[in-house]
Amino acid sequence: MRGGRRLQYALMRLRTLLLLGEFLGIILAGGSMAMALPAVRIHAPAETVKSGEGFVYEVITEWKKSEGDYQIGLPSPAIEDFELLRQGESQETFVRAGETWIRKTFVFGLRPLKAGPLVIPAFKIPCSLLPGTAAAEFLEVPEAVIDVQDTPKIPVGILIAAFTAIAATAALVVVFLNRRRASAPPRPDAPASDQGLSRFQDIEGSFQSDPSGAILRLTSELRAFIGVTHKISGASLTDREMLLSLAAADLDREEQASLKSFFTRLEEAKFAGPGFSKIEFENLCRDIRKFIELRQPSLIPTPRP
Repeated sequence: MRGGRRLQYALMRLRTLLLLGEFLGIILAGGSMAMALPAVRIHAPAETVKSGEGFVYEVITEWKKSEGDYQIGLPSPAIEDFELLRQGESQETFVRAGETWIRKTFVFGLRPLKAGPLVIPAFKIPCSLLPGTAAAEFLEVPEAVIDVQDTPKIPVGILIAAFTAIAATAALVVVFLNRRRASAPPRPDAPASDQGLSRFQDIEGSFQSDPSGAILRLTSELRAFIGVTHKISGASLTDREMLLSLAAADLDREEQASLKSFFTRLEEAKFAGPGFSKIEFENLCRDIRKFIELRQPSLIPTPRP
């Protein structure tokens, strides 16, 4: 009888210990859960920010997906020294060391209101594990120091003086260009009358009815430009001989290469026959015209309205 009571008493104590163990396990599990909070870091400019210019300040939280789904409150940093330009948040999933992580980022677009080392103090944001726990934990967000450099202001007097000097220089350039155009030698084969269309436009228009004649006229325009600009009399020279004469002249490589390309394209057009299209000729004609206009504007009269 006594033995049965002792056994029953021992079983009751064992059951009590088991229940106590389960209770302690729940407490320990809850404690470990509280310890495994998301990691927090910030991203702020490492270099100097100029006064009046915007920059991005970020609060970044990360945790393993296996730890659960955390609900993180909206950060409220003290930004009295800054103007809030924009605010947003994003969440993404990524893999690190074979484990899936979740990253939630809060973005603040800020603009400093004054110069100097400006501080965004440390603050806390609430965090809870879903489904909600009895009490929310808090994540510590570290302090950020933003070095703001004042933008130097140029005195009004210097701005006015600089503007006056630029305007005077521009006026001198205009006078110089007008005198240069006025003193440019006349074209040997300039037309006697101006009907409102440039010679190049007339050459382009004549290609449809007389391709060979249009190609010869365009070649004459290029040879006339060389004769006037580089003092090379091309009347008795072939195109190849004229190019050899240019090679001996003091020309920059770009101009020499362009002239050689034009003569090559004109030579191809002469022997291509119907295979040389109207569009190809118009492109060649416009390329030569732009080339001449750039180097000797007086050789191409401006059409009248």
